[in-house]
Amino acid sequence: MELKPGTLTSGKLREHAAWVRRQAIALVGHEDVADDLVQDAWIVALRSPPEPNRPLRPWLAGVLRNLAYKRWRSDGRRRRREMKTLDLSQEMPTPERLVDRAQTARLLAKLVQALDEPYRSTILLRYDEMLSSVEIARRQGVPAGTVRSRLKCGMDRLRATAAA
Repeated sequence: MELKPGTLTSGKLREHAAWVRRQAIALVGHEDVADDLVQDAWIVALRSPPEPNRPLRPWLAGVLRNLAYKRWRSDGRRRRREMKTLDLSQEMPTPERLVDRAQTARLLAKLVQALDEPYRSTILLRYDEMLSSVEIARRQGVPAGTVRSRLKCGMDRLRATAAA
């Protein structure tokens, strides 16, 4: 590593070591990440020291902030790339799996249609219309507890019919 000539020495940096580490921990919150940040800050300080008339601590604080921001951006990009790769690695469903899903959906629709009222309409409002128990209660003019009871009873009946 080639150092720029200047008045900044490793001894001068050591004088600020504890302060820089505290600043790094305050920025990133994790000691292990903070230690990496401090090490990167020392490299920046030795390669591109501040002007001799510039106060060292504010300059080091700015270096730490910039490095922390770059790390945060880099981590975010890496996570997005990993998620995209994960999404791409999901297998496409086979034709047989697609047919199974369609048959299951038809069977479920048939079973829900066979339910007695008020279970049928309550289940349809909840799972087709994606309404909450409170919204269904408001629409049906009954307490929310009644809606939850109807949902449980309707689901129990669906499970019993499907299992038979």
